[in-house]
Amino acid sequence: MALTSTIYNFDLEISDMDREVYTSCSLALARHPSETSAFMITRLLAYSLEYRENLEFTRGLSESEEPALWAKDLTGSLEAWIEIGSPAPERLHRARKACEHVAIYTTRDHPQQLESYRSAKIYRAETIAFYLVSSELVNGLGTHLTKRNKISLSRNEGIVYCDLGTIQLDGAVSRKSLIEDATDPIS
Repeated sequence: MALTSTIYNFDLEISDMDREVYTSCSLALARHPSETSAFMITRLLAYSLEYRENLEFTRGLSESEEPALWAKDLTGSLEAWIEIGSPAPERLHRARKACEHVAIYTTRDHPQQLESYRSAKIYRAETIAFYLVSSELVNGLGTHLTKRNKISLSRNEGIVYCDLGTIQLDGAVSRKSLIEDATDPIS
């Protein structure tokens, strides 16, 4: 018998001072049986930190040609392509040629991952946002999640603050450059 996805429900309050985005939304997030808690939470954080009206989760885990999240305009053209983890440089090259905004969210700080991107041919690599998410924040959220969650999430100057019930967590979300060793300011 095949395992089924577990559904987590979220009521989100998002106050992203770095992007000047303030909204409330509810969503149901399916956690695939092969997906780790950290991966699902990183998807949730990416959704919150990239929020726009037309942003949606894809079939990313079961469809290898889709990212974790994307946004399309009314004509179906891609506006944003959001990856989680360590996508291949060729995938980033195709994604960046297909749309204007490409971002990667990961909890692993692997210099070799950035180096593989820096040494590869990626179209307009300097415009791709690479975010390193605090693993303490991801793990802390993972410890306290239930099937029904109310989260207040704020970002200010690259620090994300989460209120989950009576639990308060925070952690850095730092942007790194795909073309040099310098850390970029959050945008």
